[in-house]
Amino acid sequence: MNEFDKNRGDFESLVGKIQSTSSALQEDARLVINRNVTARAWLTGFYIVEYEQHGNDRAKYGDKLLKRLAKRLDDKSFSLTNLKNYRSFYLLFPEVGYPIVRYLKQKFEKSQTLSDLLLLTDCQSFEKSQTLSDLLDLRNSKGSSKSQSLISLFNEPAGTAVISSDGFAMQTEDGEVMPVPQMVFDRMSFSHLTLLLHINNPLKRAFYAIEAMRGPWSYRELQRQIDSNYYELQLPSKEKIKEFLMKENKG
Repeated sequence: MNEFDKNRGDFESLVGKIQSTSSALQEDARLVINRNVTARAWLTGFYIVEYEQHGNDRAKYGDKLLKRLAKRLDDKSFSLTNLKNYRSFYLLFPEVGYPIVRYLKQKFEKSQTLSDLLLLTDCQSFEKSQTLSDLLDLRNSKGSSKSQSLISLFNEPAGTAVISSDGFAMQTEDGEVMPVPQMVFDRMSFSHLTLLLHINNPLKRAFYAIEAMRGPWSYRELQRQIDSNYYELQLPSKEKIKEFLMKENKG
């Protein structure tokens, strides 16, 4: 077991990872603010869920974890409401992890070591040469004893998917339609995404994400379309909705 395995479940470790990620991604926020905000939100959600599932002191905080975390971080970007959104973002859009991790790898390996992105500010046991893979060493969700890094965990999705010709929609092998993860990361602001986090129906959520990118819809326009029940009024059945979303595909 490496040092990260021993410490990843500590509450202070959780705080440190979130703070370090936020600081690193804000360095050039003016240039790539949408991507950085989205990446920070997703990674924060990832850290929280990992802690809830594996933290060795998680029972100590229980349902009050997010409140305690918001108080400890003491930053409006990590308010209780925002932390709830970040957690929901990771849970509802896990597939966005692949373009995010690829983006971070390409972004930071050119200017600094990957470890600089997520080194824990309050932990002296990590060496400066440590890579992001080492820092985020994980056990996979199926309980295997094999270690797995964040980079390897969020590899490009396997299988064959049909992509619409405009690149916004994809239909998986099981027939489900979803927005293309890379396009979500590239084209949607996190403000747009927060409007989708309250939609429980996956197809409905995909519908608004894809149509918002195709519009393109502003934040206010997306809110207006959701409030006007555009999804419910537009099409009569799930299959018709899927056909509609893939309409740009020309085979």
